[in-house]
Amino acid sequence: MSMKSLVEAAREVLANWETGDLAGAVHALEGALETVTQAEQTLRDIAAKHAYDSMRDDLEVDDTAFISEADDGIWVSAWLWIPDSMLPPDSQGEHCR
Repeated sequence: MSMKSLVEAAREVLANWETGDLAGAVHALEGALETVTQAEQTLRDIAAKHAYDSMRDDLEVDDTAFISEADDGIWVSAWLWIPDSMLPPDSQGEHCR
């Protein structure tokens, strides 16, 4: 289930606010949210496994990483480690942070 289906479920709640089956629409929205949450966690797990399988100890994926869908895949936000030795010095000669 994608973010699009979550938006559709939210619109259904709004459409049923005064005259329809609001309780049913809210339950459907709750189910859509849970499905999206589980799907995003699965994508984060896949990204974390990819980073691990690549033997990259300088790349980490949080449990709450942002997911962005693309036409032929997904983008997952991640942390990339940069050691102090690669940082340029500031005006006092210390590593910039």
